[in-house]
Amino acid sequence: MSFTSILSSLFTQNEVFGKGDVITMEGPIKEKPYFYVLDIGLCKVEKRFIVETRNPYSKNEVFHQHCKWVTVCTIGPGTLIGEEILLQPNREEHYEYKVTVN
Repeated sequence: MSFTSILSSLFTQNEVFGKGDVITMEGPIKEKPYFYVLDIGLCKVEKRFIVETRNPYSKNEVFHQHCKWVTVCTIGPGTLIGEEILLQPNREEHYEYKVTVN
C-alpha cells in the first residue's frame, strides 16, 4: 500500500477542485483549517511578494505598493498541501503559500 493510499484512508472527506480553484491562500485561516493530499492532477504553489516604491529622500514614506505572486513550484500526486498548519498553535493557523489547481 502506498503512502498516498494510507494517508487517503485516514480522511473521511474528499473534495474535488477544478482548474483555477484556490485550495489554500497565504495568510490567516478564517474558517476551519484543512490540509490536503493531492490525488490526481497538478497544482501551482505561489508566494506573495510585496513591491514597494519608496521616497528616495524619506525611506519610511511609501509612494506605491502592490502585490505580485511568484511561482515557487508545480506539485503533483502524493503531495501534501497546507501541512504547515499541523505545526502551528491552535487558533493561530495560517497558510504559508497560495496553492491553485493547474
